[in-house]
Amino acid sequence: MYKIIFRILIFSLIFLTHGFEAFSQKTFEGYIRYKEITKNDTNYFAFRVKNHWVRFEEMDKNKHIRQYTVVNLAKRELFSVKVDERIYRHLTPSTQNFSNTGFELLKSRNSKIIQNKVCSQWIVNETRKKRVTYWVVEGQYDFYIPFLKLLGYKGAAYGDFLRMYENDDYLPIEIVERGWLRQFVRRWEIDVIRPTKISNSLFKIPQGYKLYPN
Repeated sequence: MYKIIFRILIFSLIFLTHGFEAFSQKTFEGYIRYKEITKNDTNYFAFRVKNHWVRFEEMDKNKHIRQYTVVNLAKRELFSVKVDERIYRHLTPSTQNFSNTGFELLKSRNSKIIQNKVCSQWIVNETRKKRVTYWVVEGQYDFYIPFLKLLGYKGAAYGDFLRMYENDDYLPIEIVERGWLRQFVRRWEIDVIRPTKISNSLFKIPQGYKLYPN
C-alpha cells in the first residue's frame, strides 16, 4: 500500500515539474482564415502558424494567394513573397509605438459562440471617427500580438487591437467596423480555424524566386 502511494507521489512531482512546463510552452499550430467584407468587395487572409513561425497570406475573392509574408518571431526576421511575380524581398521589422490614448475601450460581459468557441465582446469607440466591435477568444494564440507589432499594421483589425490592454493570448474571431454615425464600413470574420500540422517548407523562400531589392 505504501509503495503505491509513494509511486503516486513521485508521478505527481514529475508531472508538476515537467508537465505544466510543457503545457505552458504549447502554442497554437494550424491554419486560420479571415474573410474581409466591405460594401464592394470580399477578400481573404490566412495565418499558418508553427512554433515561432507565422505565414500571413493575402488572397483575392477567389482565394488565390497574391502574396504572403513570413515572420520568424524569435529572430525578428521577415520577408514577403509576391506569388504571380515570383519575387521576394526582405522587410524591416516595425518599431512603431501604438498609443492607447484618444479612444475608449469597453470589455463587456456579453458573450456568444462563434466557430464553437466562447467569445467575449470588446468595443472600441474612437472620438468622432469610428466604433469597432470585437468578439475575441482567449487561448494559445500568443503569436498574434508579436506578429502585429513586427509588421506595424494599422487599422481596426490590427493597429487598434494592439492599443488594447490585457490582450495577450487573445484572438479576434469577428470584427465589425462602423463609422461615427454607425454606418457599416467593413467586417472581418474567421471562417476557418483548424489545428493541424504545418510543413516547415511553407516558411522558406520558394526555389526560383528572385530577390527584389528594397
